Amino acid sequence: YYMKIAFLFHTSQWTRGLEQIIQAFTKEGHYVYLMINDAKQRKQIANDFKNNPRIHIEIEYEYANSGDLSLPKFYLLMMRKGLLNFEIKYFVALKEQMAPLKTNTYIEEFLQEQYPANFYKIFEQTIDRKYVERYFPYTNLKSFSTSKLLQRWSKTTAAFLSVLRIKRKPNTDIVVGSPYFMISDQGA
Repeated sequence: YYMKIAFLFHTSQWTRGLEQIIQAFTKEGHYVYLMINDAKQRKQIANDFKNNPRIHIEIEYEYANSGDLSLPKFYLLMMRKGLLNFEIKYFVALKEQMAPLKTNTYIEEFLQEQYPANFYKIFEQTIDRKYVERYFPYTNLKSFSTSKLLQRWSKTTAAFLSVLRIKRKPNTDIVVGSPYFMISDQGA
């Protein structure tokens, strides 16, 4: 029995390096869930990989920004879709430039020994309040991921609100964490 992993990638642009990483993961029997922000590339890549059941190019939720709620929403949506596949035991978020330094066997054995533990990092450091307080409106709307007009309007409105010194006033503790994680199917 080999543990199957779903690798989650978000990228603005398709690259040859990302293609090679995806092919290596799927050759080992793992799965890849991918969001490409560029609509033209997304359509082309979805067509290129349409016959590979181990590669999912997200077309329902088409756009995410690092630093707002749209990226965590993408990860949650991909894990929800991945949970329908009972083979998948772990979800691993990576950037498109990342590739494992350990062998597939080492990774699978490590995760089997640790299952169902989750791995993520919360930094114990002071955060830049200006970044957190800057308010990006409309990112919670479902249409935010598909509407270029709404995305531009959000950035423009955020800049305008910043000039007016209108800030988000979070009423919860804010921590800075790594965007990379390994979460088991039990944790998801």
